[in-house]
Amino acid sequence: MVTCEAAFALGQAALAGSFLSGHYGALDLHALNATLTGLTAVVQTIAGVLLWRLGGGPAWPAWTSALLFAAEAGQIAMGYARVLAVHVPLGVTIIACIALMLVWVWRPEGERAVAA
Repeated sequence: MVTCEAAFALGQAALAGSFLSGHYGALDLHALNATLTGLTAVVQTIAGVLLWRLGGGPAWPAWTSALLFAAEAGQIAMGYARVLAVHVPLGVTIIACIALMLVWVWRPEGERAVAA
């Protein structure tokens, strides 16, 4: 799920860049992709809870995913409100957080266990 979330988030940045380059139809795709990104964050949160509660894994992926969803909900609201002074830096922060989660997910399991 983290990999899907990362792909959608990078797509958001690409679609925003496309819109800013004058391809105005990209804004509709940016809005659609925002919905997909938010839904993926919900599923990622559920996966994090299952990892934690049933799999005996750490709790932080569940909590981080829930916070990520909250940030994305705020991000969507700021985008529709055209509050770009919040929307753009929040988007960068969201992508950075997803990148950190992606690194954690794709680390070899032994290294992940030591880090946790």
